[in-house]
Amino acid sequence: MRRSAGREIEFLECWDAIAAFFELNRFYAGEGNAIGLAAAKAGLSVQFDSEDRFPFFKDRIEKVRISKAS
Repeated sequence: MRRSAGREIEFLECWDAIAAFFELNRFYAGEGNAIGLAAAKAGLSVQFDSEDRFPFFKDRIEKVRISKAS
């Protein structure tokens, strides 16, 4: 993120408010949703990319969980 005519400040303030709302309502997953909503509210462009760029880490975590359960 870089300076964008003050919109970055609005983005950070919105993100803070949305994140607090989500947490108070026990919505702990999908932090990208809060970021996307804040960016859209601040008038920043939002790019959607659902590609999992780091599948290794999730696979490794599952492997450790499985090995500890045995």
